[in-house]
Amino acid sequence: GMMRKSAQVRKKLEEARESETARRINEAGKQYAEVRAQDPGNREALDGAARTAGVLAEVGRTVQESQWELDRALGFFLYSKDAPVEEFHIRLSEIRGSLEAIVGVVSDDARVFYLLGRCHEAMGGENEAESCWRKTLVLDGDLHSARFHLVQLWLVRACRLAYYNPFREKAHDEWNAEKQQLIARIE
Repeated sequence: GMMRKSAQVRKKLEEARESETARRINEAGKQYAEVRAQDPGNREALDGAARTAGVLAEVGRTVQESQWELDRALGFFLYSKDAPVEEFHIRLSEIRGSLEAIVGVVSDDARVFYLLGRCHEAMGGENEAESCWRKTLVLDGDLHSARFHLVQLWLVRACRLAYYNPFREKAHDEWNAEKQQLIARIE
């Protein structure tokens, strides 16, 4: 009984430390919580839970600020007649930089990868955006806005293949192949 429980606690603490070292802070926080459920007075689990909660709170603030800044930059650029493109790209680069800094601290936050994808998309980096949104959905399959942007990107690519290809017959075949892949991905 008690020996087995303490071995489980030690194993779970070791996993939590490994997760934290690997910057999987969300995962580490959950693991420390599991240890606290088994051993409420465990000092290392309390310290680890406090540490990860502090990091996640700071990340949450930065993510919210980045989302607000990104929406503001996109809105300004899209709805202002004389919005300078260079200024827009500089602003997006700054936002992307702060999000990439978060990934250096927390590698398992889906919201960060979702926003990075939006930055890449706005700057014309379709492949980078797709990669970010795929990572988002691996980390959190319920973040539906990432799924929406990913499907939208695939549809834009499919339409580009179908309508802007000088080799129309070949384009038609490619469109059908792409369409079948899209249908399979969406399902």
